Parts: sequence; structure tokens; C-alpha cells
Amino acid sequence: MPVRKILNFYRKHWAEGEIDEKGFVENDLGELKQISRGDENYFFSVQVKPDPKDAEKTVGRLVISELPGNRSTKVILGSGVPMMGDSEVVSDISDAMPGKRARTVLLLNEKSIVDNMDFYRMHYESAGWNSFLTPVDPSVGSQALSYRKDSVDVNIAIHEQEGVSVVLFNEVKTAF
Repeated sequence: MPVRKILNFYRKHWAEGEIDEKGFVENDLGELKQISRGDENYFFSVQVKPDPKDAEKTVGRLVISELPGNRSTKVILGSGVPMMGDSEVVSDISDAMPGKRARTVLLLNEKSIVDNMDFYRMHYESAGWNSFLTPVDPSVGSQALSYRKDSVDVNIAIHEQEGVSVVLFNEVKTAF
């Protein structure tokens, strides 16, 4: 189905909105076209572009985000993720896919790569997690760690940048 037909479908179905009169907002992002709308609880965004192999087909995605304030409990970024005491949570993104749940957390702290590496190794290895990467010499400026326990994989990348350690934590749970 061509991009114009998909956009027309949403224009028709989102013609009257709860928040504004038109019901939707469109953005032209070059080749990518976006149409979005919100209601009291969710924000919906459809992003589409022509299939490079067939202009009569479309590739795209539908993103549904729960708006802040809809949860009965407060969400604390980084909650449940092991981190060194002075770490700052920059982002905390969760995603659910068929058969998998993933979470990616970006942390900053002023500890060295070695201190971070030792912290995560002690945390996971003392809890019985299996390690899948042999640590490399941290003097190269980065470190990667990988652990598995049951149906959970954890990957941690640590990089030093201008005296600050950047820690990228990724957890994937399968068959939950």
C-alpha cells in the first residue's frame, strides 16, 4: 500500500481529536512521513516511507507511548539496575517484543573503567551469572562484559570519555 493511502487512513480516522480540533499533527521528515496524535493516556505516532524496492509498498512503524502521569506508581529511572553509588542515569528505555523484553540504561559516573568493571564482575559473578566475554586490558579505553543466567542476558559496555565513565547497560529477558 502506498504511503499516501496509509496517511489518508489516519487522517480520516484521526480527523477529530480529544486534544485539538484537527486531531493529528503531520511532519515531513524528508523521505520519512509522520502523523501523530495524542489522547488523555497515550501518544500515537505512525512513521512511513516508500519501500525502496517497490514504491507501491510502504515500510514503517507504529509507536504507542503511555503519557506520564498515567501510572499509579512513580517510575524511578535506573530502578533495579546495579550501578556504582555516584552514577547518574541519563536514559532508561524499555521495550517489549514478542517473546522478549529489553531494557537499555545509560549511566555516567566518575569511577574508572577498572572500578566499573570490577563492580559489575563482582555483582554478577557472585550471584552465579555465567560470563561470556573475557575482559580486555582497560587501558584501551573501553570494556565490554556479557552475562547470562536462566533466560536473561546482560551486556555492559564501559567507555571513558573526558574523565567520565559512560556505562551502557542492556538486559534482555526471553520467554517470560
